[in-house]
Amino acid sequence: MSGFLELRYSESSIKRFQKEILSQRIASLFFSMSFVNLKRETLAVVDTAEYVPIIAVESISFEKAVLLLISIIEKMFETENRYFYIGEYRIASKYIMYDPGTSDAVLLYSPFIYKNRGQVTDDIAEVLILLSKKIELRDRGMASQAYRIFRRNRGDLKSIYRKLNRLYYDNYVAIVDEPIPKRAVD
Repeated sequence: MSGFLELRYSESSIKRFQKEILSQRIASLFFSMSFVNLKRETLAVVDTAEYVPIIAVESISFEKAVLLLISIIEKMFETENRYFYIGEYRIASKYIMYDPGTSDAVLLYSPFIYKNRGQVTDDIAEVLILLSKKIELRDRGMASQAYRIFRRNRGDLKSIYRKLNRLYYDNYVAIVDEPIPKRAVD
């Protein structure tokens, strides 16, 4: 499956060093982009092969949904090392693409300035709300727990990240501590 998107940005919305980083896919949070400078705008071409917009995902397990959110937050922290600071790009469902085969999530770069970290976590919580509508009914209780994590820790992305990881670990990775039954000897 191959798909290309053309995105248009105002001439000054993306800095030169950001274009270089985005074109080399050094920041794993964002798609690799090819740029063409036009008179009053910059055109970016993005290859979205294998990815679908999360808006188009019909159903998803809670396990994959929480891993998607954890992955995005983790990549946000990593991307700060590449001068794309948290709060300087838009986090919204319409910019998030998902690869159902690998459960990888990547963003289309959209310059934006948030006023505070609370707005950033609110937008990520909106992504959770969208995903919770696509989660099986039996798992919506855990989606509700995840949403409470966002509300109780508004603005504290590191706490949200740790608590989402804990929620995932407790429900999908935890090893049962029951002793192995001994074999009966005849």
